[in-house]
Amino acid sequence: MPIVATAAKEKGIAAYGLAQKPAGEALKLKPVRIGLIDVYGGSMPSGWIRWMLEQYEFPFELVFPQVIDAGNLKSSYDVIVFPSGTYTEGRGGRGGGRGGPFGGAPESVPEEYRSMLGSVTVTKSVPPLKTFVEEGGTVLAIGSSATIGEAMGLPVTDHLVEAGPDGKPQHLANEKLYIPGSVLRVKFNPKDPLAYGMNEDGYVFFDDSPVFDRTESSAVQASKVAWFEGKDLLYSGWAIGQDRLDGGEIATEAKVGAGRLVLLGLEATFRGTPHGTFKLFFNGLYFGSATSVPSVAQSGTASDQ
Repeated sequence: MPIVATAAKEKGIAAYGLAQKPAGEALKLKPVRIGLIDVYGGSMPSGWIRWMLEQYEFPFELVFPQVIDAGNLKSSYDVIVFPSGTYTEGRGGRGGGRGGPFGGAPESVPEEYRSMLGSVTVTKSVPPLKTFVEEGGTVLAIGSSATIGEAMGLPVTDHLVEAGPDGKPQHLANEKLYIPGSVLRVKFNPKDPLAYGMNEDGYVFFDDSPVFDRTESSAVQASKVAWFEGKDLLYSGWAIGQDRLDGGEIATEAKVGAGRLVLLGLEATFRGTPHGTFKLFFNGLYFGSATSVPSVAQSGTASDQ
């Protein structure tokens, strides 16, 4: 169709025609109300995602920590996106935010900007976020912000740890693990809706990113979406201690109440450049609100839909 060809060319999207209709179950998507987290002073990762959403014509609204803390989030949003660095209380990579948490006197900030002050915290922000997800919303956390998963009750822990002097787990020091801004090999599970469209073998941009271990939980079942397998994972760049990544997960998702929690530890949207992992981000936006339906091959012809 000419309209598809024109749109694909203008947006840089690869579009392919199918010789036959797809079989099996499908997901019916619906428009979603997107809230994009930002902080006072400006978050660089949030700015790049804002640019991406604008380029691909997704309507969205910037959300600051005070809005999160106030609650009643499901009345305004279906998806809340946490760019890398906008949640900093968990163990994570580099913040990436230019402004970061504001520690000065609020009265020193012009009144029209004071609603932007604050930071996302475990005590004030996580409880309303849990309610949001339980009521059917999706929290989509990227990069270092994906450490919010453990605070929200997802059965994951830090994979990159060793016993400290007191015998308790502590995150690996830079001398043992240091991988800033490199491309690594990963395994994907394309049968999971979050990884629809991905190949089983692929690449991710890794920047001191969080890597997860799975723990047992009868309350929340998380899905394995992307993980490291093997000791030789470096594709481009340089890495110290890459063998420590073996067996760790870099992306996972879980049903929580009526909603969904999506953790993309990889830098899936880094500066709007890694197109190979954009699918994970876009799938994450729609997945939580999608409903399962029979495929067109099972329920009639395309003209019937």
